[in-house]
Amino acid sequence: MSELRLRMMQDLEIRKYSPRTVDRYIQVVARIAKFYNLHPARLSHEQIRDYLIHLAVKLGRSRSLIRQVVCALRFFFTKTLKRSVSFAVDNLPFPRKERRLPVVLSRAEVAALIAATRNLKHRAMLSTTYSTGVRVSELARLGVADIDSQRMVIHVRCGKGAVDRDVQLSPALLTLLRSYWREYKPKDWLFPGQDQSRPISKDTVEKVCGKARARAGLTKRATPHSLRHAFATHNLEIGVGLRVVQFLLGHRSLRTTQLYTHVTSEILAKVPHLLDHLQKPGRILNRAQIMDTVCHRRSPGRPCGPLTTKSRPVHRAKLEVGAIVRRYEAAFLDRYGTSVSLHQAKVLKALAACRTPAMGGHLYECDHCHKRCVTLNSCRDRHCPTCRVSLAAEWADARSAELLPVPYFFATFTLPHALNPLAIENAAIVYALLFQSVSEALLRLAADPARLGAQIG
Repeated sequence: MSELRLRMMQDLEIRKYSPRTVDRYIQVVARIAKFYNLHPARLSHEQIRDYLIHLAVKLGRSRSLIRQVVCALRFFFTKTLKRSVSFAVDNLPFPRKERRLPVVLSRAEVAALIAATRNLKHRAMLSTTYSTGVRVSELARLGVADIDSQRMVIHVRCGKGAVDRDVQLSPALLTLLRSYWREYKPKDWLFPGQDQSRPISKDTVEKVCGKARARAGLTKRATPHSLRHAFATHNLEIGVGLRVVQFLLGHRSLRTTQLYTHVTSEILAKVPHLLDHLQKPGRILNRAQIMDTVCHRRSPGRPCGPLTTKSRPVHRAKLEVGAIVRRYEAAFLDRYGTSVSLHQAKVLKALAACRTPAMGGHLYECDHCHKRCVTLNSCRDRHCPTCRVSLAAEWADARSAELLPVPYFFATFTLPHALNPLAIENAAIVYALLFQSVSEALLRLAADPARLGAQIG
């Protein structure tokens, strides 16, 4: 080993680069030296430039590979050879980084992929990847001791960037891992290789996923990393905050996590299907026109009235929240879209579509004059003030039937205003803590002899 190579390896190891990165950087410098048959310290500006052109144009290498070559050469010239930083910046420019959307499997495709595995160990590996969102390298290095069934978490040690974190352990995954442990009896590594003293390799996990994909008949190019993409996307779709997903994935920057917001079905569902409107020509009635469409000849001298399933009239306000949302939703999302969660975007979508042709409707026909009327469906979202009136009345009637003939007390618990931004971003965690605190406070208050002196439940 030459003195220069040894020095570069030591520079990389001092800075705690991963062994794979060390090998890759050494290979990059060795290849450019072999390409010119010249000592790498004697390379000129033009030679470096011509080599990058050779990779990008003649060989057609990917942008990510060229960026890796640039990183290796920048490190070699600035750290090992102590050249100026301006030398690296001027002669080793970074190519533009591609931002491709990840391959995301649907829930049905994930279930089919896991079900297509041949044994319990392979099923446990893929299930753990999807349930926790860990990287393949992190999955391979999980230990048996990293499974904390008391706190229902899995410890990920020395993840990307040498950062530790905890990820959730679902009850279903815990049951599967216990069945796997009873059958295979792993000692140190949770998923050991053929040599029990060493963890399973990343290539083996890739092969297991590839064979399961072929047996499941999936057309998407599914890899173990696709399960990580599916973990992030599916969590965002059910309303988990972006910050929480960032922590679970172990991303250093929120911008990396924001990539998954471009592939969630909730966002795509907001886009209208223009072709469907072209294929369905005809007159679409608005609500005012529908309420005016009545039959006037039920019997001589007596009009039929609105053709609805309920006899009571429907009173509509002149200005409704849905109309405001439909008019200003686009401008609102352009300005505040980055702080709006998927759950909030779903509510806005429901408010905008309530009692519009987008929700569909029912067609009624008068038995006497055969005149028809369309009644549009409501969104029935609990945040919709139009639908909430009838839903609240139904709920109150049902609860009133459960009340005992005794006095009742009404207590209200709220969060401090300063915690509102935190609650919006982490609704599941904050509200769980709120309900737990409320429960403990009520139990202590009721048990106080000066108050009620009783145990409530």
